[in-house]
Amino acid sequence: MSTPSFIIDLSKYTDENDFNTDMIQDLTVPCGSVDVQYASGAPQAPVGCASTKYSGNSINLQASPDGAIGPYHVRFFRMPDTGGSMIYGELGTTRLVAEGGSTSTSFTLYDTDLVAASGKTNAGIPTTDALGNITDPLGSTDPLPIGYIRVATTVYDSCPTEGQSCLSYCDVALGCVAPTCNFTVL
Repeated sequence: MSTPSFIIDLSKYTDENDFNTDMIQDLTVPCGSVDVQYASGAPQAPVGCASTKYSGNSINLQASPDGAIGPYHVRFFRMPDTGGSMIYGELGTTRLVAEGGSTSTSFTLYDTDLVAASGKTNAGIPTTDALGNITDPLGSTDPLPIGYIRVATTVYDSCPTEGQSCLSYCDVALGCVAPTCNFTVL
């Protein structure tokens, strides 16, 4: 995306007040969409985050790493973990992905997953190290709301001198449906 060229004529501003208010309006340039470039290792917004999921639905995760030194090492996580603890639990093992490739995993939500989604008010913005281990700094910088599950991926590259890593995560809303009473009178 490029910004259109424009000229600012400073001679039309007669006093400081005009300059401060009118100039700001003159400098306002409408913008279209932009591509955000994240710093190496910074948490990234996922390309897509799922709609509300219910018990019995699957959550599908996919990563297509690029831009560094392949092959890439990809790891997937979820919070709460499969046992219901409000910690990050790894889904499967580390996957090796060639340049231009992708990998995915999925898991099915059960009633116990929805019950375990009790929120975590002290959750922080997750971080990762050079080997894709995920850490919750517990800084209350990104609380996990009640009724959500946080999924994440970490990627680290094969650079032999100074490996690079990245992390992307998403909070997926969990929904509940009304029960059926099946009430009978005998």
